[in-house]
Amino acid sequence: MKYKLRGHETFAIRKGWLSKGMKQVVKDSSVFLSKENNPMDVLGIGANMVKSLRYWLQAVGLAEEPPSGKRSQSLTHFGRLIFQYDRYLEETGTLQLLHYKLACNKQLAPSWYYFFNEFQGEISENDFEKGLENWLVMEEQEKPSRRSIQDDFACIINTYLPATSLILKKIPQKAI
Repeated sequence: MKYKLRGHETFAIRKGWLSKGMKQVVKDSSVFLSKENNPMDVLGIGANMVKSLRYWLQAVGLAEEPPSGKRSQSLTHFGRLIFQYDRYLEETGTLQLLHYKLACNKQLAPSWYYFFNEFQGEISENDFEKGLENWLVMEEQEKPSRRSIQDDFACIINTYLPATSLILKKIPQKAI
């Protein structure tokens, strides 16, 4: 089965997205693909963000799509439990479970799987790039584009580090 790189459209998970996505999937299972109701209007986000949210709901195990037939999304058993008991993702345990599901999702989030389960290098784009490429070859996957790997690495970093810490690293020490 082919692994999916860059399904996030370069957008890290944003605060409130998963809750909003679950709510809309419960209302209308075709929310992401509807021809009658523009998904951008319904969700209040741009076209690439719609694709990204659709991906993130699946990558963290909250929603799934049937492999064939009418394309729609429904909450998984896990997603229904989260929607019922912690819809706004306020509990630390919920966030930890979502992270666990993401880090274990080899097919939809292979870069996250690799980063948290296989990667042993220094946390640098170059080490990650080389390592992920080699790992994907070992997993009998097609060689990904350099851009896909770079975008996945940037998204991983942006998911776990606040943007301010990345900005501070780019400012010369003399200026601070």
